[in-house]
Amino acid sequence: MKVSWAMNIVCNLESLVFCSIRARYSCGVRASRSSPRCSKLRLRNQLRQVMRLKHMALSTEDAYWFWIRRFIFFYNKRHPRDISTSETKAFLAHLAEVENVAASTQNQALNALVFLYREILHLELGDLGTYARATRPARIPIVLTPNEVDRLIAALPAKYQLIGHPPSSRQ
Repeated sequence: MKVSWAMNIVCNLESLVFCSIRARYSCGVRASRSSPRCSKLRLRNQLRQVMRLKHMALSTEDAYWFWIRRFIFFYNKRHPRDISTSETKAFLAHLAEVENVAASTQNQALNALVFLYREILHLELGDLGTYARATRPARIPIVLTPNEVDRLIAALPAKYQLIGHPPSSRQ
């Protein structure tokens, strides 16, 4: 019983060391990338430790946690360590096919999952291969050429052609 109580104290002290943004040194221990992280911490706290150690933006931390949490809930609260690469592909495909998210949104979810597996769990996600990607919308031209403007005005009914000069007077 005393051992688990002591372990919790050690984990909390390590958490304070890693989560300190202002102080690079705490209690004489330097926070570095090679320092061991306490695996007894909850996943959210592990994410916070690593992202703050890497000086990542708080908005990035929030966005990554959102996608990691959605991933976990998608698989009925299974730990990500137990979720395979094919299931990860299925989650990303679900975002594109069922939820119709934008391509940048799907990319953000992918980056969050890669960060989770590589930096937090220290597992190799593996090759995701091909999966259903969200498609970017087609670009619509913003500026029309003079000929396109002439054709557009000519296609309007006569009473709406007051927009500009008649097409024949354009040089």
